[in-house]
Amino acid sequence: VVAGWVAATRDELAAPREQDQQEAGIGSGLRSRGTAWESWRVALKHAARSYPDSTAIDRRAWSLELDWSGALGAGGLARVYGRSERRLAQDPAVRPDAWLHWLDGALEVPARGGDVVVELQAERWDYGALSETWVDSWRASGFAGLRRGDVLAAQWRLGLAGEAFESARDAESYTQVGLRAGLEAYGDAVSGSVTVERGRRAYGPQDADDTLLAWTDFSYWRLWLLADWRLTGSLSLSALGNWEPERHTEPEDDASLGFASLRLVWRR
Repeated sequence: VVAGWVAATRDELAAPREQDQQEAGIGSGLRSRGTAWESWRVALKHAARSYPDSTAIDRRAWSLELDWSGALGAGGLARVYGRSERRLAQDPAVRPDAWLHWLDGALEVPARGGDVVVELQAERWDYGALSETWVDSWRASGFAGLRRGDVLAAQWRLGLAGEAFESARDAESYTQVGLRAGLEAYGDAVSGSVTVERGRRAYGPQDADDTLLAWTDFSYWRLWLLADWRLTGSLSLSALGNWEPERHTEPEDDASLGFASLRLVWRR
């Protein structure tokens, strides 16, 4: 398989963090014919990205992708996706060369009355030169729990979610653990999902002399909502929302992040 792509982004107002950009790339790979038991794909890609207003941060990238999914025993499923990318900067003094590694995996195993679900994501950044902006780091997050119900009607899941972040800048490093519950339902008129998580994040030792790098531990709620209400055969109302309040050990650091959207969709 050989594929190519082009893309461009144009911002209405120029800003240091919002640069116009354009990209072109090509990739080649192999994939299996696919069976009921297993499928896989491997691809090598090359892309060049340019920033017309700031050519010093232009870059090229080579990446290798591996994707595999297959049956696991009687009724089990497993999936693994991995990607390694080498970014080569136009001017390493402005933006250093870097390695990016990404891993995404999932496992489902039938159990009495439901399925045991395990999910894992991990990423690592290694830069050719370190600075206040570009810092080596890795992050890993995951979920382990139980899912029950009918995939064509309604099902729920309950389990533990966790995340760990390690940075060369110690004050940014943290560990996080939470209890996550979710419900997903599909019907003729209403379909959607809601997920709630309650947890705690703890940061590493803070440098009292560096006020710009001060994070405080906090407890949090996370709420995700996705719903679709079919009003008629061709008209539906779609809702998407997220809310994440934080309660810090230092009350002045308390914060809440969220967004919501509501769309009326007509399809012929």
